[in-house]
Amino acid sequence: MKPVSCIDDKGVGSYGGSQMWYRDRVLVNSGCGVIAGLEILLFMQGIDEVNKNEYLDLMDEAAGFIKPLRLPFKVDKVKIFGKTFMGSFGVTIPRLKRGLRKLSKDRGIDCKVKSYGTNIVERTRELLDRGMPVILLIRAPFNNVTLYNSKGKSISTLGQHYVIVTDYDEEKDLFVVSSWGEKYKIDPTDLRKFSVSARFCYAERINP
Repeated sequence: MKPVSCIDDKGVGSYGGSQMWYRDRVLVNSGCGVIAGLEILLFMQGIDEVNKNEYLDLMDEAAGFIKPLRLPFKVDKVKIFGKTFMGSFGVTIPRLKRGLRKLSKDRGIDCKVKSYGTNIVERTRELLDRGMPVILLIRAPFNNVTLYNSKGKSISTLGQHYVIVTDYDEEKDLFVVSSWGEKYKIDPTDLRKFSVSARFCYAERINP
């Protein structure tokens, strides 16, 4: 499946949404979970293309339901236990699931949001075969999960970040993901490294 394409003023489409488009500095830093939830909602609504300006409004609306855990009275970068946060601890899996259910219900969709962390390749491929996008939350304290571009070049490493799994590269055994409005790939073996935690989520309509 393909994530929503956000069409800009030049007619160019994205590969999903991006937290970097937020006007709120805290959400620029920790809004990836909000974007992930919004992508799932749009999928359930059958929306695969939207004007970027309309998507920006949807991002703000989604942030009212899927709420990052903000630090009180802090909007600038702050160090806690040696880690840098910009006013927020991000969106936990329980907050994502609860917020996505509420956001979907607000749009007239009742859904169940489920998560898993075992048999990740098999279960994710099964969901993708059913045409369903899958949310992936990566927690890698040592930033040792690599993000590859379409040419197989390493372009970044991830610490804590949400992406949407949209496909599986059978030839190279890689997850195809949407992040920051672009298409990337992640090696599932990275998600099994020591200290790395990977949680997957998906939503099913109760009233299809």
